Amino acid sequence: MEIITVGKPAINIYMNLVEFPQDGDIFRINKKVETVGNASATSACLLAKWGFHVNYVGSIGNDSYQEKIQNTFKEHKINTKYLETDYEGGSAVNHLIINNATKNITKILYSSDTSALKRFKFDFTPDWAVFDGTDVPATLGVINTNADLKSVFYLNTINKEINNIAKKCTWIITNQNYAVNLTKAKLDGSAESYVSMYQQLVDINGQSNYIILLNNHKILYVEDGKVKMLPDLQFNNVDTSSFDSVFTGAFTFAQAMGLTLDESVKFANTAASLSLSVVGEVTSIPELNTVMDNCGLTERIMELKNKMSDENYQKTQVGAAPQAVAPQPVAPQQQVAPQQPVAQPVTPVQPVQPVAPNTNQNV
Repeated sequence: MEIITVGKPAINIYMNLVEFPQDGDIFRINKKVETVGNASATSACLLAKWGFHVNYVGSIGNDSYQEKIQNTFKEHKINTKYLETDYEGGSAVNHLIINNATKNITKILYSSDTSALKRFKFDFTPDWAVFDGTDVPATLGVINTNADLKSVFYLNTINKEINNIAKKCTWIITNQNYAVNLTKAKLDGSAESYVSMYQQLVDINGQSNYIILLNNHKILYVEDGKVKMLPDLQFNNVDTSSFDSVFTGAFTFAQAMGLTLDESVKFANTAASLSLSVVGEVTSIPELNTVMDNCGLTERIMELKNKMSDENYQKTQVGAAPQAVAPQPVAPQQQVAPQQPVAQPVTPVQPVQPVAPNTNQNV
């Protein structure tokens, strides 16, 4: 199983403050956390950590962060043959301020406009791809040269070109801010308002292959023509910045393993929720066994574990990378309360049917 991830890896710099700063404030801190992040990079590390052969395609700057990104990928045994160095722009850097009083996170995101992949020829045929829209030329290159590619696109930017590329993918994962900004939906917390927002998204884009990650960590998606909402999982959240990225990687893993849509959403939601107890994105990726032990998919766990030990799902990493082996039970990273399967049954809310896109709508 060959997986390709495309985007720009970033360095996330986390700073905890007692409250959000006002204009002119000065805060002195003696600790910060620097980890690798962004949806494509986090997904790549998650998929490699959980046993797949992953190829990262993208660019990084010729700067002090380059080594940290390369070492992180090396640690996870990701093939970086197609990771290029951008000598004009720097590596993507995200500054995240965690407000200890509210647990809200303020983000300042930097990415060079000049940074983009220059070469698009690969010596392998990918089975699955993960895109995050941060490298448009590379994304188009992969899509246009792999007609049968199954793919997951993490979409969080309202941009006509990027939106049109995302429509070519098997699944589109996005967040509430994107959906609200695109549809101008008025959410009042009711199930009906969320369903209405999803319907408007379908009306605009003509597709129902969207999975919307809501701000309250509920998941909105469509299965068999019905909108479903998966409840959030109750954890002691330390850092919520990892949720979207870990969900994207875990959902891709579940789909590549052959789980159904319902199962994949529940599985990914469990992984993403577990990640919230640790600061950072790549650093917060939970152990695969912990996710399987807590996802509530009792009847599928053994099948999933057996599949992981199958030779078709073992690592074929370049060099002397170890092969994936059947996972062994480990202690959960964190207790789940109540002690029941953490993923609750999804609840059908209201039918929704894909319709032809509104060609007059500007994205």
